Order: sequence, then structure tokens, then C-alpha cells
Amino acid sequence: MATNNQEENLSIINENVSIEGNILGKESNLLIRGNVKGDIKAKKITIAKEGKVFADIETETILINGQFEGSIKADNLFKILSEGSCSGKVICRQISIEEGGVVNSEVRVVEKGDIIEKSNQLNKITASPKPDANVTKSNI
Repeated sequence: MATNNQEENLSIINENVSIEGNILGKESNLLIRGNVKGDIKAKKITIAKEGKVFADIETETILINGQFEGSIKADNLFKILSEGSCSGKVICRQISIEEGGVVNSEVRVVEKGDIIEKSNQLNKITASPKPDANVTKSNI
């Protein structure tokens, strides 16, 4: 069950809503059931089964059970749920893919001590890993 603090910081984009533009909520949790196109910065992002997102994302944690296309920089967890799909570019510290989830992306997993450099354009995110510290997978 969510605490009051989590509920207060939860923003929901419902199924019948489409947004084109930037969403900034660095300390917020965002649940996307509708359609979003643009840049998104939030603490935790969940794309529900009915959600469709075309974006460049910066977040701590992202859970995808809908459709995503774009770039993701996740300081912590990148997780594809059983009905989720992801296309694009991903850099994260942890990755999890449930059975049935689809990833057609360039994925870089970096260690906790590695530096993830942020840029104004997420598709130019780079990491400075320790030797042999990253895993690169394509078309998982």
C-alpha cells in the first residue's frame, strides 16, 4: 500500500489523455496510461499496459508494461514487464525483463560507481565504466 507521501507525489496521465511536450517532476512518481510525446524527468515512471510513450527520459526507476520508443537514462532500475516493449537507447544500473517483455534497444548496464553523464539531449548519454564493467545487449 502506498504511503501518503507516495500518493501526494503521484501524477497520473489517464488513458484518454495525450500530451505533447516536456514533463518535469524530479521528485514525482508518474503513471502513464495515455499517450506522451516529449521529454520526461521524474523520480519513478511507470508506463501502464495501455500507455504509449515516445520520449527522452531521465529517471531513477522506470517500469514499462506498455509501449516505449526513445532514450532512457535510469539511475537505478530499467524493468520491462510481461506486456511491455521498448525500442531505442537505454543506459541503466540494473535491468530486469519479465517473460513476454520485448526489448529492441541498445542497452548499457553500468556499475554503481560508474559516472553517467547527462546531456541536454538524452540520445547523447554516455557512461564511463570501469574496464569490463558494462554489458551491452542488442535485440534482447
